[in-house]
Amino acid sequence: MHETWSISALLAAAFTELQDDDFDSPCPATVELQGRGTREVLGTALTLCGSLDSGWRSVAACVLGQPGTPEGPSRRNAATP
Repeated sequence: MHETWSISALLAAAFTELQDDDFDSPCPATVELQGRGTREVLGTALTLCGSLDSGWRSVAACVLGQPGTPEGPSRRNAATP
């Protein structure tokens, strides 16, 4: 469902999802952002970490907390030791 959404649209949806009191299910927009694991997602999330709004900082923390998937972009682009 969210595969064609822009990063900014996904972030807005994630913000709304995180305002919901249902913490038992994963937020689809946040899961999509984590799965993309692109440099754009990382950069945007890092920028949101400095937001004055705690809601946006929460979105950033959720996105950065579980970046990528085992075969996703963040694993392919990860620095190797």
